[in-house]
Amino acid sequence: GYSPSVAALKCNEDGQFEPKTFTCEPNPCTVKSVQNALASGCKEGPNSGEAVIQSGEVCTTQCKDGFYPSDKLLHCHSETLSPATFTCESPCVVPTVANAAGGGVCKEAGEGEKILPFTSCTTQCAA
Repeated sequence: GYSPSVAALKCNEDGQFEPKTFTCEPNPCTVKSVQNALASGCKEGPNSGEAVIQSGEVCTTQCKDGFYPSDKLLHCHSETLSPATFTCESPCVVPTVANAAGGGVCKEAGEGEKILPFTSCTTQCAA
């Protein structure tokens, strides 16, 4: 949304408003706390608590070590974030599976290796 630049306009005896200019300014966005986020969750925000991002600006998301953000950027436009929030997720460890192909069940990573969250691996089995 938007907020007025001044609380009131006064009509003077000369038929002019004071102050002479008035605008509706876009409201900033508040980035809510996210589990496993680093500090406020935004590189541009404070070291703790909720980050406030000005309209037209972005939040560069950040997570604690070992966690990855679902979205790299949140865009603020007139009090609305897009996307509305993000999550910090841990990677998946490739399991050991009976009858998997020689390189493991995932084509992209071997047993015990990690696959980043929000991605997938191509499964493969022994011939």
